[in-house]
Amino acid sequence: MINHYLTLGLPEGAPMESVHRAYQKALHRFHQHQQAAQPLPEADFDALQNAYTELRDPERKAAYDRDLQEERVEAPSLPTEFSGPVQRNFAFTGTGGEYFRIWIVNLLLSILTLGIYSAWAKVRREQYFHRNTLLDGSGFDYHGDPKAILKGRGIAWSMLLILGVLDKLGPMFYWVAVLVLLPVLPWLMLRSFVFRARNTSYRGLRFDFHGSYKAACKVFLGYGLLTLITLGLALPAFIRQIKLFQLNNLSFGGERCASNPSLGAFYGIFLRAVLMAGALILGLGIVFVLMGVGGGGLLALFLDGKIIQIIILVIVVYLFFQVAIPSYIQVRMVNLVWRHSRIGEHRFASDQAFAGLLFLSMTNWLFILLTLGLYWPWAKIRLAAYRAQHTALISHSSLDDFIGQAVRQHQAVGEEIADAFDLDIAI
Repeated sequence: MINHYLTLGLPEGAPMESVHRAYQKALHRFHQHQQAAQPLPEADFDALQNAYTELRDPERKAAYDRDLQEERVEAPSLPTEFSGPVQRNFAFTGTGGEYFRIWIVNLLLSILTLGIYSAWAKVRREQYFHRNTLLDGSGFDYHGDPKAILKGRGIAWSMLLILGVLDKLGPMFYWVAVLVLLPVLPWLMLRSFVFRARNTSYRGLRFDFHGSYKAACKVFLGYGLLTLITLGLALPAFIRQIKLFQLNNLSFGGERCASNPSLGAFYGIFLRAVLMAGALILGLGIVFVLMGVGGGGLLALFLDGKIIQIIILVIVVYLFFQVAIPSYIQVRMVNLVWRHSRIGEHRFASDQAFAGLLFLSMTNWLFILLTLGLYWPWAKIRLAAYRAQHTALISHSSLDDFIGQAVRQHQAVGEEIADAFDLDIAI
C-alpha cells in the first residue's frame, strides 16, 4: 500500500490543514523547477496528485487512515522488498540566474537597513539552497526564524563591541573581559548547532541536535586552547573534534548519526598540505637561482625591471596559498568525514577530486574578478552543484521504510517546541 503521507513529507495521520499546506508547498517547488527548465520527474508529480486526491477529502482520508493502520497491524513483520545496497546521489537543481535575483535583493536591502535585513536574507538564501538540494527526488527545507538569527548576531556583535571598548581602556580590562566571556562561546556555538538542526527538515521531518554544554566546552575551550598552546600543532585534532561534535550529536527522527574518522587521517591531510607548501617555497627558491637573483629576492627583480616576473610570482603564490591548499584540505577532509559517517544502517559516500575542485575554485575566482563580484551567485551555485554531485547515501534497506520509521518514532515523541534560547550566530 502506497504511503501518501510520506509522499507529502508528513507523519501518518497528519491533520487536514497540514495536508493542504504540504501539498501547496510541494506544488510550488514543482512549478519553480518547471520555470527554471529543470522539471522534476513526472512520476513524482503524479504521486503528489494521487496523494492529495486521497487525503484532501475527510471521508476518504479517514478510510485511508484505517486501511493504513490495518495493514500495519496485520503484517507488521513483512519487510519491504529490497535488492541490496543502493547508491542514491544528492542533486542540486538551483540556477545562477534564480539565485542572482535573490542575492542582489538581499544585498541591497541589507545595505539599506544597515545590516538588519541580513538575518532575513540568510533565511531566503538557506531556503533556496536547501529546497534545491535533493535526495531520492525530495528536497530539504529550512525553517529558521530571522528574529532568532538577528538575536544571535546581536549577542555576538555585543561581545565583540565590549572587547573592543575594553581593549582601548587597557590590556588588563581586555583580558579580564575575555576570561569572563570565554564560557559564553561554547554556549553560543551549541545553541547555533541546535538551531540549525531543528530548523532543517527532509520530507517534513526535522533534524535534532543533542550536544551538551559540557561537551561544547571540551571541544571549543579545551581543544581550542590546546591549539593555541601548541602553536597550531593541535589544529587537526581541534577540527576533528568539531566534526565529531557536529555529527555524533545529530539525529533524524529516532536515528542518531555516527562518525569516526581517525586522528591520524586528519594529521595526514595537514601534513601533505604542509609538504605542498614547502615544495612551493623550494620551487620559488630554485626559480630565483635560475633567474640570477642573489640575496635581493623580489627587490632585486624589481630593480632589474622584471615587473612581469614579479606579478606572475605574486599571482602564483597567492593562488597556491589561497586556492590550491584550501581546496586540497577541503576535498580530503570532506571525503574523509563523509566516508566514515552513517545514519542508522545507511552510510554516506563522497568522491570529490582535488583537481576538479581546484579548477572550479580558480575559474570561479577568475570570473568573479572579471565581473567585479557579480559572478558570485553563479560561483555559489556551481560549488553547491559540485558538492551534491559527489555526495551520496548508500542505502542498505528501503529508504521509504527508514523515513517511515523515523516519522513514526518522531510522532510518538511529539513535536519539538521552540526553545526560548534558540539563536544562530552564523553568517
